[in-house]
Amino acid sequence: MDSSHHRELLLLIVSAIWLVVGSASPTRMNPPLSLGNATPPVRRATSQDPSCPVGWLCVKQSCPGEVVCASGESCINFEGVIACAPTGSSWCAINPTTYQGVGCASGNCCHGNCYVSGAVCCDNPAVTCSIGTLCNVCPPAQACTTGATTCISKGSPPSTTTKPTTTSSRSIVTTTSQSSITVVVTPTTVPLNFDASCSNDQKDMIRSEAAFAYNMAVAAQSNLQHGDYYDHFFAQSLRNNAQFALDTEETFRLIADILTGRSSGFQFLVTCDDTSPSCRIRGDYASMNDNTFIMNFCARFFRSTAMFKGTQELLDSCGTIDLRAAQRSRSAVIIHECTHTTYAMRGNPPSRDYAYGYNGCTQLPLGTFDRSCAQYAASTAGGVLCPNAAGAEGVCPAELSAQNADTYAHVAAGIYFTQRCSRDIPYPPPPSAPLAGTKRAVVRRSDICPLVDDYILWDGADPDDTSIAITGYVHFGDSYASGMGTGETSTDSCRVGSNNYGDLLYQWMNDNSISYERHSCSGDTTDGLNNQIQKWNNAAVSSVGTVTIGGNDLGFSDLVYYCVITPNTARLGSTNRANCVDAENKARAHMTDSSDQGLQAKFTAAYLNILNKANSRAFQLYVTSYPLFFNQDTTDCQFSSFHYWWGAYNPPSDWPTNRIVYLTVDLRVELNALVTQLNSVILKAVQAANAAHGGNQVHFVDVVDSFNSHHWCENGVHEPDPSSQSTWFFLSGWNDLRYNTAAEESGEVSTLLSDGTMKLPDASTCVTDPAAQLDPYLVAMCRVAQAISEDPTGPEAVRFNNANADIVAGNVSSQSISWYVPTRQIKTFHPRTPGMFAFRDAIISSLQDNGQL
Repeated sequence: MDSSHHRELLLLIVSAIWLVVGSASPTRMNPPLSLGNATPPVRRATSQDPSCPVGWLCVKQSCPGEVVCASGESCINFEGVIACAPTGSSWCAINPTTYQGVGCASGNCCHGNCYVSGAVCCDNPAVTCSIGTLCNVCPPAQACTTGATTCISKGSPPSTTTKPTTTSSRSIVTTTSQSSITVVVTPTTVPLNFDASCSNDQKDMIRSEAAFAYNMAVAAQSNLQHGDYYDHFFAQSLRNNAQFALDTEETFRLIADILTGRSSGFQFLVTCDDTSPSCRIRGDYASMNDNTFIMNFCARFFRSTAMFKGTQELLDSCGTIDLRAAQRSRSAVIIHECTHTTYAMRGNPPSRDYAYGYNGCTQLPLGTFDRSCAQYAASTAGGVLCPNAAGAEGVCPAELSAQNADTYAHVAAGIYFTQRCSRDIPYPPPPSAPLAGTKRAVVRRSDICPLVDDYILWDGADPDDTSIAITGYVHFGDSYASGMGTGETSTDSCRVGSNNYGDLLYQWMNDNSISYERHSCSGDTTDGLNNQIQKWNNAAVSSVGTVTIGGNDLGFSDLVYYCVITPNTARLGSTNRANCVDAENKARAHMTDSSDQGLQAKFTAAYLNILNKANSRAFQLYVTSYPLFFNQDTTDCQFSSFHYWWGAYNPPSDWPTNRIVYLTVDLRVELNALVTQLNSVILKAVQAANAAHGGNQVHFVDVVDSFNSHHWCENGVHEPDPSSQSTWFFLSGWNDLRYNTAAEESGEVSTLLSDGTMKLPDASTCVTDPAAQLDPYLVAMCRVAQAISEDPTGPEAVRFNNANADIVAGNVSSQSISWYVPTRQIKTFHPRTPGMFAFRDAIISSLQDNGQL
């Protein structure tokens, strides 16, 4: 709390000893027994006192002499509202709708409340008070300055000033000794949290409209069933349950709590970023993001039009507005947005936008709202919310009125403006065709569809705009992000497959206006990722990023090489197993390392690096997990081997060297567990990045379930089976699915032929050469060199020599050469094209969940 809040809070506590405020439960007044011959004075819609609490009249006038009250009562007149009140109290305000009055045993009135002991009532017209609030009053021995913006000690220079008592930034319970009245002090101005994107004028308007919205929510909570609005906009089946009314009152209470700006359950940041996707692409007025706790206001919110006005402007037209106009107030839009939070909906999912506008919201509780009639239903931002039997938009169930944002805005606006205008706010004129009523069966589609054209899309896509809420997209990551081996794989050191999931997602977006940059590279660790971030150029416009990273940090290729395929024939099975266990232990140690050099810390730092480069609350980062490799429950695979040279189903025995590794249940469980542990580290890093950055801009996208039934060792498959269309992983030499790789491999053979004989790196130094470790193909050739060095007459040496001989001879049909083309060597244990589509679809689902599609 800043110093000004401390000062106000202290003044509030001190003020309790010299102020007496109206009761939290105002007294019900009675109408006069008779007005006699008196002419009733003209009643005002709003108080002449600009600081009078919303919904009340505060200027006291004399009563006509002919008014007759019951015994023990006396006449009071507040701006034309005449009532009979109990004697013995000083009356300060009256509610013209409920005939409740506020007063105290003794004292003077100030803006609807009472004060005693020489305190001074100030007249700051910019302050709106509320009943039961210490408001706009200076303490005894002080005086209001010009404009009533400060209190000064009498005779003191202006430099020794404090603010007049207005309201606390939090609720305070005070008890006055003179009347023993307990008062809950609640704010009527909203201390919102703004970022730098809002100008001072925008902040002033938002504060003002949020204060109106706060009072609107309080009015709806306190008088939910006043008038017909509750019955009109909520389905009968809902209203038949008495609990529903209590739940709805609670929703409005929670909305008011949000709008205090200091809610313990939902504190949000206010932004005015008109470059955000919701403003620039969807054309929103405002939007609430329940994940990031951000309410963003677009430029359209600040522009008044014939159909959209500020709340005060509508209050000044109380005698002519109908409910459609009232609900199109800025404060009602804020009510609408607050319902898009789990908090306001009492822990249930946020409200949705099933129907906009008076006509749609009137049809919805009747069960006659056909969402296919609404143009906005065609927007990809909304999705199919009321599916019919064919899966397209159809008639929405009436019960969805309980989850519809604009429904709450209509109910709240109706109740609030009725109170403030001292008249029931009427419904707009009926449309040209009936709204079905009880004769639902005879209502024709041609009758209904024209009736939903009265909407304003506060936070949905424009009816003519089918693009998605993404302005720019960046794709980072390792070989899994790069789709290595899928489609056509690039010949540079990053080895990017053309069917990588980043490209697939961008193609799916089908919008050339979206800027796209791919910065994935197959050999990247987190260090390589940080280098790629520096090359990112479209950060200023990007609203979506994707990344898969961590496999290379973990030593992914070592695990595959030593634990499964074991190509080096010079090494015994026991040696390979020892190397496998060592690689596993190193991986586990890296994952459990809690230092700054541990895997989780490196992930977190990389995610934060991306967020900081984006430097926008609109940017959302989607971090994927890794899929499991095996179905670990089947038993048939215990007879299968993926050995590089002798892999087969039930291969001949390799005893006594035991170099063949079988896919036993234990081995499959062991390797799957490492992937699961890695995914857990990624999830924790995502959570840590969100905690460090504030908000929820980093999202964990779990692809594990997407690969169900598509692992190795599924039922009915005798591994290794390259022809299985259900297996979404490569082994060396396996073709891609949905893509013919023969042409690509032929092109790579031609490249090797044109380059001349193949040269191997130095077997003794290549494994420690940092440059060589960045290219998966150079890593693979380093291992070929090591195998030949350790077994000069072994199968690797024989095939490599044959390949070079065929290159010299120009033998384009050589089977030996094809084993050394880059794509065949490096794609082992990577997803085929269907796996890349699975990654893409998992991210699309997450984008939808996060409201970006």
